[in-house]
Amino acid sequence: MSTLYAPEKKFHDKLQLLVYECISYIECDTSFKSSL
Repeated sequence: MSTLYAPEKKFHDKLQLLVYECISYIECDTSFKSSL
């Protein structure tokens, strides 16, 4: 179980980080454009 779970969790964490970076980028991008 743990041997199957470990890579899956790693992938999930990477995916979560990607989504978080994407959201923060979009937020920064929109706030930057609205300040112009």
